[in-house]
Amino acid sequence: MRTLPTIPLIELFVSLAVASAGLPAQSPVIHELGWELRARITVASPAGAHFSAVDGSIFLSSRNGGAILRIDHRLLATQVCTSDRAACVVVGANGDLYFSEDYGGKIFRVPYGQSVRQTWVSGFGGGDRDPFGMAIVPWDYAGPVVLPGEALVADRGVNGPKEIWRWRPSTPEGESRVFANSPNLVNDPIDVAIGRDAIYFVDWAGGSAPGRVRKLTGVDNAPLVDTQAPLPAVGGVVVDPRDGRLLLRANDHVLRLDPATGAWSKVVSWTASNNPLAPCGIDISPDGTRMVVTDLGANTVFVFDRGPRYALFALGCSGSLGRSTLRAAQPPRLGGSLQGDIDNLPLSAALLFTGFSRTSSALGTLPVALSPYGMPGCQLHVSLDVPTLLVGTQGRADFTMAIPWAPSLVGVQFFQQALVYDPLAGNSLKAVMSDAAEGVIAVAMLPKDGTVPEDMLPIPAGSFVMGSTRGERNELPVHQVHITRPFWMARNEVTQAQYLGVMRANPAFFVGLDRPVERVSWTEAVAYCRTLTVAEATAKRLPAGYVYRLPTEAEWEYCCRAGTSTDWNAGTSLGCGQANIYDNGYCVPPGQSRSVGSYPANAWGLRDMHGNVAEWCLDSWDLSANYPVGSVVDPHVTRGSVRIRRGGSYGDVSKDCRSAFRSWLNPDDRGAFQGFRVVLGPDLAQ
Repeated sequence: MRTLPTIPLIELFVSLAVASAGLPAQSPVIHELGWELRARITVASPAGAHFSAVDGSIFLSSRNGGAILRIDHRLLATQVCTSDRAACVVVGANGDLYFSEDYGGKIFRVPYGQSVRQTWVSGFGGGDRDPFGMAIVPWDYAGPVVLPGEALVADRGVNGPKEIWRWRPSTPEGESRVFANSPNLVNDPIDVAIGRDAIYFVDWAGGSAPGRVRKLTGVDNAPLVDTQAPLPAVGGVVVDPRDGRLLLRANDHVLRLDPATGAWSKVVSWTASNNPLAPCGIDISPDGTRMVVTDLGANTVFVFDRGPRYALFALGCSGSLGRSTLRAAQPPRLGGSLQGDIDNLPLSAALLFTGFSRTSSALGTLPVALSPYGMPGCQLHVSLDVPTLLVGTQGRADFTMAIPWAPSLVGVQFFQQALVYDPLAGNSLKAVMSDAAEGVIAVAMLPKDGTVPEDMLPIPAGSFVMGSTRGERNELPVHQVHITRPFWMARNEVTQAQYLGVMRANPAFFVGLDRPVERVSWTEAVAYCRTLTVAEATAKRLPAGYVYRLPTEAEWEYCCRAGTSTDWNAGTSLGCGQANIYDNGYCVPPGQSRSVGSYPANAWGLRDMHGNVAEWCLDSWDLSANYPVGSVVDPHVTRGSVRIRRGGSYGDVSKDCRSAFRSWLNPDDRGAFQGFRVVLGPDLAQ
């Protein structure tokens, strides 16, 4: 793919610790814990912004700069194509780019990897045409009005009708109207967002008039979302994939709105510019870990990262004793404990503190109704194996909560709650509850000492884009994969020493105890994993529900890419300095394996994911079906007579060692090109 020219006006500021980085006064103030400013980028009049699920890039419309820009993973900007007052920009599931020009009344398409724009939608039924905010319907959408894979655009209609149109990224023209604004309900529909089961669009009233949010529930049916307090002018909206709530671009703020309750709060804010609104100027990455916000008047793009939620606290379940606050002193870990304190307690109170979880049954939770204790409509989920602590008075209570060694708890949200007995309020039969102080804790993926070998690396749950548009037909369609359960993967391919220690045999052709074992069939690799699992389970070193096994094909590509979107995890090319492959000749003459770990690791610390020996995966393949259309969760294919292998070997050219490249063999085939590596992961047979 050709290299695009770098825009010289980009000025990048990266801050790992915003408070101490000495950034100018325009630096955002973060109101919702868990977010941090990753970068502030100077771009001429940025308006729309959108993340690509294909490669993680951010695409921007430079409204008065006459360009569509791409911000890559290094936060460097290149020009994709020219534009004339571009408004919104979105990226399709296959990487194709679409952007609207409101004054021209059109939507343009730029095919993935190209720079030539095509007119895609030019009609909109005639009359005044001001296409602005756009959204593409996700493949898991299950709501009304539109179908997965279609798209919507908000037509501002500055001097004419104000409408919402449906169009198809796969087909030029052919748009149809789904909201006609009759009677006149909206003033300026400026952006639209689509979640898994709902469609929302925002109405920018302009000036100091309050903004409004509407939910599109059917053709020409868009009831107003009632908010508990008036919203400021709203120019952008996106659905947070983590919880389905809305993030709104409102003046010099980003707001979080719960459409079910109407409650909203600030996420971040910054010093207002002359025109801070930037219509369509907000988006969040598909996994919910990064947010981009544009400020049109200040020529600024903000990029925020959402880190592990070690201490994000909220109030809930109204009580009768006043509010308590809860703070975590340090991130929790498996097999460790969570420590912190609760303050603002009545001086006369005796506190019984207990841990509980709302999102997991792994601890064995027992629901207790709280209505008799002054907290109507609430339940306490008491963890049966987490000890409670009876703490003293003086307005503050320290606490400790043990966290069991259970990998299934990784990423689980823990809550703590205070039960307060106030002697002044009556006897124990009339004890009251404090307002619930909830601590949302994401447990860090840290192995228990001595349980997981050092050469097994922790792999967190996450999402990635699987497949490639630049490879073989069997690598299509490119699709989103969600890995929901963490696991460990071996740093290196299984060595001959490891195989010999477990199976009491060494079938390798190129003998060397630190070389990868090869001439191992899929059946024999599975037998190795089962034997290792039995041995580790007997020694009581296995986490509950976890076994040693081959990686699924999705797990393998997820680990190989390690967050990259290029053809190889090392970049846009692969040579003998990066992997043991065939590159105009054998990298290790006369063509043989090399000791594991001889080449640089990828970003997650894994070695030899490209080359050396090809690696068996757990999945079968029937050779008649390619990837599914749309996003999938924890895929594991069991139909088919052949077995997947990945990564290529010392005898394969670089294109056959790409992260997305797929090959297969019969399960009993052996060869000196073929080895494997193991994962310690959830037992898929359960």
